[in-house]
Amino acid sequence: MCMNTVRFCSVFLIFFGCSERPQKPDSHIGAMPASKAEVVRFCADCHAYPKPETFPAFMWREEVEQGFRFYTDSRRNDLEPPNLEAVVAYYESLAPEEFEISLPENSEQQGIVKFEELLLDREEVPVPAITHINFRPATANQPASLFVCDMGSAEVSQLTFDSGKPSVNSLAQVPFPVHLDRTDLDNNGHEDWLISDLGGFQPSDDLFGELDWLQMSNEGENQNVQTILQNVGRIADARAADFDGDGDQDVIVAIFGWRKAGKLIWLEQLQADSGELQFKEHLINKRHGYSHVPLVDIDSDGDMDFIALISQEFEAIELYRNDGHGVFEQSVLFQADNPSFGSSSIDLSDLDGDGDVDVLYTNGDTLDSHMVKPYHAVQWLENLDNSQFSHRHIANLPGAYCVKAGDIDGDGDQDLVACTMTMVFDHNFHSLVWFEQNEGKEFELHNIESGFRQHACLELGDFDNDNDLDIAVGHFEPRRVEKADWISIWWNDGKREHSQ
Repeated sequence: MCMNTVRFCSVFLIFFGCSERPQKPDSHIGAMPASKAEVVRFCADCHAYPKPETFPAFMWREEVEQGFRFYTDSRRNDLEPPNLEAVVAYYESLAPEEFEISLPENSEQQGIVKFEELLLDREEVPVPAITHINFRPATANQPASLFVCDMGSAEVSQLTFDSGKPSVNSLAQVPFPVHLDRTDLDNNGHEDWLISDLGGFQPSDDLFGELDWLQMSNEGENQNVQTILQNVGRIADARAADFDGDGDQDVIVAIFGWRKAGKLIWLEQLQADSGELQFKEHLINKRHGYSHVPLVDIDSDGDMDFIALISQEFEAIELYRNDGHGVFEQSVLFQADNPSFGSSSIDLSDLDGDGDVDVLYTNGDTLDSHMVKPYHAVQWLENLDNSQFSHRHIANLPGAYCVKAGDIDGDGDQDLVACTMTMVFDHNFHSLVWFEQNEGKEFELHNIESGFRQHACLELGDFDNDNDLDIAVGHFEPRRVEKADWISIWWNDGKREHSQ
């Protein structure tokens, strides 16, 4: 999925649980604030030091109490915790009273490209929760298609464009599908799909995650859905490649979990006498919170490496180099200095056109604290030499959740499209934007859509075969409504006669 829709609270908590600001407590009145040294010693022992400005004052009691609970639950006894009330007083005395986030002045300013929206809904899917969209271009035998994960309908479906007209076909019923990876897992020449099944809306360490294999026939119809991994934590992403050089397809799996059940593994495909696929599990990293694992041969040595996003308290982007036999060496490309940074997605693209792969990155997750933050943003890691990456900030964007690269304006360089999921009602924040790349690796923001429209994912592609990139964005409806939009297609109508 182009999203980190994996820190879910209960759906009803998302719907109704964050509308009122809690009252600032006064139980610490009289307590002397702890010193910064005391706070850093305890609160930064296993993750980055939480800076006071990362939350408003009224939220710090809950954050501090949660941190103390984490330490108690870890059963560690090697630290001497400071006084809880003193730590609360430290943070509340230094934190801002409120976050000030300016609303955009112009709700529509599409720039030099004109977009027209085609709004799609489905009678059989009244309240969608679209988590991933995967584009397959048109071929000689098949029209262009979008493959869609929808947790609202517990369904994987195919949206086909025939002469620009969409039609939808249900492919598989999967309880909580969040990501699709196109592959040929059994090497039979037919297209297959790996489906990552989160296993539930709620944050949980229950072992409900599954990895499913959707086999497709020559005609593009579904043949069979098999479960190839189950009884694990919540699975956020899975990608297939030959990681050990033996000629078959193995799988990297990002098991997000929650606080205990997460891990990063690869499944080695074995030669099975029965003809059924068999896999052996190998642990890569035992931490929870992995959400994205895009593949890349970063060093051009002929074997597949991958880049991983880990959120939760770690908030890092990591490179895993493969030795050609399925042994991976980890290095950190970026580490946020804020354990509540809200990492939400990564994607890979040669953004600056220098022949190597850069990392696109959003941090805008609001499902942990139910609020937008002034440091939510779209950014990228510029690849300097395949081992050194330079962090570059593109723009602040409240609720930034997914970003993709493509040449939107047809000028030969890579632009960006980003969507947001704020889960904040009654606002006019940007919900879909594109960034025009100009000289000097600079990006200019143009808004396409604003208001309370929630998007966890988007996809780019030439859906109508007219030689420009269109945008598909999925709707994720958090309100209790009878009917909601399913997917919006934003047709790229080309450059305007006069730029705005």
